[in-house]
Amino acid sequence: DMDLGEVDAIGFDMDYTLAVYKQEAMNQLTIELTLPKLVDFCGHPRRILELEYPEQFAIRGLLLDMDTGNILKIDNHRRIHKAYHGFVPLSHADLEQYRRAPIRLNHDRFALLDTLYGLPEATIFATLVDDYERHGGAPDGGWRRLYKDVRHCVDLAHSDGRLEAAILSRLDEFVLPAPDLFDTLSAFHAAGKKLFVITNSYPKYTWHILNHLFPEPDQSWHKLFDVVITASKKPAFFDGDAPFYEVDERTFSPHRITREQFLPGKLYQGGNLADFLRITQFPVERTLYIGDHIYGDILRSRKASTWRVAMIVRELEEEMQQWELLRYELSELDTLEGEIERITQNLTFERWLERRLPALIETLPPPHPDNLHEQLTLELERAREQLAQRHALMLETVMQEQQRLEQHFNPFWGLIFKAGNKNSIFGEQVEDYACLYTSKVENFAHYSPQHYFRAPQQPMPHEMY
Repeated sequence: DMDLGEVDAIGFDMDYTLAVYKQEAMNQLTIELTLPKLVDFCGHPRRILELEYPEQFAIRGLLLDMDTGNILKIDNHRRIHKAYHGFVPLSHADLEQYRRAPIRLNHDRFALLDTLYGLPEATIFATLVDDYERHGGAPDGGWRRLYKDVRHCVDLAHSDGRLEAAILSRLDEFVLPAPDLFDTLSAFHAAGKKLFVITNSYPKYTWHILNHLFPEPDQSWHKLFDVVITASKKPAFFDGDAPFYEVDERTFSPHRITREQFLPGKLYQGGNLADFLRITQFPVERTLYIGDHIYGDILRSRKASTWRVAMIVRELEEEMQQWELLRYELSELDTLEGEIERITQNLTFERWLERRLPALIETLPPPHPDNLHEQLTLELERAREQLAQRHALMLETVMQEQQRLEQHFNPFWGLIFKAGNKNSIFGEQVEDYACLYTSKVENFAHYSPQHYFRAPQQPMPHEMY
């Protein structure tokens, strides 16, 4: 449960939380800036500049296997739901390699793509794997080297300033309008809650983005936020010891170490959680932090403090709209799943009955035919064979129906939160680590700043019958 009435301070990440980017434009810009670096700095062939990079390929929660070049979607039990090598789906035989050893997310063989910034990275990697396979196989150094090159060049695209400059020069092309954001935050502010921002973006970029989000003089971000921390280097912010610097808003450069106070309307840079808590005196057990990054914002903040956390999942809105459109078909799928469960139980009972048959026959009063055991065994075998055929047919029907319905979401991977009838690894992380999750900050406007969010009951499986 979460009682907003007991929350005294609310913090926000900026990118993809307060400022929500148009994903297609961001993906395209990142790819455009990354490809020349792969050619010029890493020696990849110039033909990659002319390839098609499918916009809808990647979703959050994918697992990239650097040893094989495969990209996987796994469920919350670490079982593979779908997998691609480039854009070629892996067969059941190909997936046998993963059934011999458990998938460990912390193994250096795997990279978990859990941010929206990572989507173009996955798209580039899959496209290059596909291209290299058409030209003779993996590049020198293998798929691991290819991934590290892609990761390095995507980082360069973000760190050399060109991506930020392109966004700032055409803000309307990259940042979604947020007309209700000020009213949402001012309702919290009017309720006496302290508001702060902790972002990894640098001061100049943060200043321009906040001014774009709150352009009206009477709705300025200077009036909303008690503290704005830039270049925080999350997740290191949560357990590091870097000092805070006050930022000169004329030059956007740090010019003085801050140890004792934060002034509203000022920008600060760097710092660490321990000093932030000491200076602000925000009570840790009465602080809510809202972000979009499952690791950098949600998990690390919870481990380093007792802050409550809310996660922004932009994909949630579109996925819920599709769920609503497909409500009938999805309910029919649940009915099929229930039928499969019933048949499975019947098969289990038939096997038990066959094992117990000699003992059961002995309980029958005589006389009974000498070949009664043989007759009953044949009947049980026929019944079991019919059930097994029905079971196989139902499984195939469910699989085909799942694949058909998933095409209404992401054509490659399906739903972001689900893997078949299980939670996906991303869905599991959101459920495990986020106290609340929603598609945008403005959704809080539909609730009172004192609203009590009550967690749904979580029954054990045996309580569902």
